[in-house]
Amino acid sequence: MTNIQTDKNLAAESFLVTRQQKEALNRQKAFVIWLTGLSCSGKSTIARYLEVALFKNGIRTLILDGDNSFVEVFVDAPLEVCIKRDTKGLYQKTINGDLKDFTGISSPYENPLQPQLTILTANQIPDEAVNQIINYISSENLISPDS
Repeated sequence: MTNIQTDKNLAAESFLVTRQQKEALNRQKAFVIWLTGLSCSGKSTIARYLEVALFKNGIRTLILDGDNSFVEVFVDAPLEVCIKRDTKGLYQKTINGDLKDFTGISSPYENPLQPQLTILTANQIPDEAVNQIINYISSENLISPDS
């Protein structure tokens, strides 16, 4: 397993809403339980039962199941733009041969076949992308227009 503390090519992201702020709002610790295994190994079944057990104890949960519980948003930027934006230098390390299996250079990236939303970020600021997503989830009645 890769350790973010020791791998010099990985860096923790800093977010605008902190983990501590989210935990205070929800009045519980934030964590992820990632169930992995072969198809039909019981991941979704265990997740549903675990959700019930946690819910009975007053713990908020969210199941992310690759089969049915997400809106796919393709953040589309040309490779050249991504290379120019790369503050960590990972693309250049890959081009130089210092980093192996980097998506987009030495490992293929397959665009999603039918994303619900595609955001072209080459010439957009983040607020424009956020507005596109908010407008989409509002139009799909996933949130109320007043949210």
